[in-house]
Formats: sequence, structure tokens, C-alpha cells
Amino acid sequence: MQKRLIKRAVRKQETSKQPKQKGKRKPKPIPKEPTRTSIRERRPPIKYEDYEMNMMLTEMHTTDYRLKALNVLVNSGVFDELNSEVVKKIINSVMQ
Repeated sequence: MQKRLIKRAVRKQETSKQPKQKGKRKPKPIPKEPTRTSIRERRPPIKYEDYEMNMMLTEMHTTDYRLKALNVLVNSGVFDELNSEVVKKIINSVMQ
């Protein structure tokens, strides 16, 4: 029994000293020449472009209308005849 154990221990030591052989690796492929790249300028799809433009335009129009309304009121001279508290309320209501 002891002889068998000794033989097994010796075999394990011999096999552990040998370097492990890994499986064969495939050779690295030769790098191909780079493909032709496009010079065209990249743009986002039209659906995103419209969405951004609409958002910008709605904000611009609302502020323009508000400013135009205030400009008309100031140029008409209505604010000269009114109390300052009333003028403040009118301006706040127009800007909301």
C-alpha cells in the first residue's frame, strides 16, 4: 500500500515539473488595409432635427409675443396714466 502511495507521489512531482502544454493557438490574422472612409459630414436624423428646432422656435415665439405686447403697451402711453401697482400687475400677467 505504501509503495503505491509513494509511486503516485513521485508521478505527481514529475508531472508538476513539466510545463503545461496549452492547446494550439491560431495564428493572428494579417491586418487588412483600412477601408475607405466617408468624407461626408455626419448629421443626426431629420426626426431629431425637427424636434430640436420646434422646441427652439416655440420658446422664441412666446418670448417675442410677450415682448411685442409689452412694447405696444409702453409705446401707447397707457402706463403713464395708471398706478404703479396696476402697471406691475399688467406686466406680470403679460409675462406669464
